[in-house]
Amino acid sequence: MQSGIKIRGIIVTWFLCLILANIPISYGLIPVIDNQSLDSSETGPSIDWEPEPIPTLFMDGAYTGQTQEIFEWWAWVNDSLGVDSVILRFKWSYEEEWVNRTTVLVEGDQFLGRYIGNRTWPAPGGGTFQLKIFANNTLGYWNETSPMTVRFGYLYYDPLYLPQFWVLFVILPIVSLIGLVGVWKLRQKPRSS
Repeated sequence: MQSGIKIRGIIVTWFLCLILANIPISYGLIPVIDNQSLDSSETGPSIDWEPEPIPTLFMDGAYTGQTQEIFEWWAWVNDSLGVDSVILRFKWSYEEEWVNRTTVLVEGDQFLGRYIGNRTWPAPGGGTFQLKIFANNTLGYWNETSPMTVRFGYLYYDPLYLPQFWVLFVILPIVSLIGLVGVWKLRQKPRSS
């Protein structure tokens, strides 16, 4: 429990430092629900992806009018008969249909390899979507992971145009200073007996 609090504290601290430095960032929280594969047969490929819930802060750099946002994910796929294809499947929370995206083998070989795929959408977009991974081997046996929920999007922060900036960094410090001066003045008055 304490390590989770420390990790969240580190993430929040970095997030605040980036905001105070006026660096536009994109962010994403990736809670992985599980990594169990749904076996369609006992000989389908084995799929391995993140086993633990991991909150992640994505930094894409400055927003300069990009027209799309890119979410990338990877998985290790293993099959002694040879992996034929690996597909990332995405579905926005409000959609019924799954969208398939092919992946690319970036490490390993056809028997054990790391595959990467991505999904793009208009830049200011984002939101909550589900992700799962499908793989089949050279004999047609297949396997698919349980879906996980992903929250991802783009955040642009310009402090001078946000009311929170004025409240947190101008009004609140002034009110606090007035309060401190008031308390100090009250303590300076001689007590009448």
